[in-house]
Amino acid sequence: MYLWRINTLYNTLKIKKYTLTKDQLKALTDVETTSYEQELAKDIFFFLFIFDEIRFSDIILLEKDWIVNDDFGKRIEFNQSKTEGLSQRKRDVWITDEIQWIMDKYPGGSKYIFNFLKDDMTPDQITAYCSSKLSTINKNLKRLSAKIEEMPSLSTKYARYSAATYIKKK
Repeated sequence: MYLWRINTLYNTLKIKKYTLTKDQLKALTDVETTSYEQELAKDIFFFLFIFDEIRFSDIILLEKDWIVNDDFGKRIEFNQSKTEGLSQRKRDVWITDEIQWIMDKYPGGSKYIFNFLKDDMTPDQITAYCSSKLSTINKNLKRLSAKIEEMPSLSTKYARYSAATYIKKK
């Protein structure tokens, strides 16, 4: 029981550390990008935020075949890579106009939703590319946050944890 309480407290403190205010999120939407990589970083940040706490390592793997469009609406059904095999429960996220706009802006060639991966990449190549691209995105988020007064040095963690806090409050 004590271990559970310690873990809960740790996770709560971690979430608070990486939570942005509405004003900070608004400032990030307004900040000007000066390169393709900064624009991509900003778009990925908001995709992660809107997409309900997903990790970058999961969005890079999203496949077009996972898009479901039925009487209920358009959504992506997927398994999170971190919990794959631990649960048979698929997650689904509704495709909002904002999510669709970002997906359309960086379309993948054939299999994948985004243009990050090639269909013939091996799992090792995907892992290496994901790590490299995440590093580039985080560097560019830090550059963008440096342009905004009273903004912490951003990373993709801020998108996930800010979304968690926002959802919890709602």
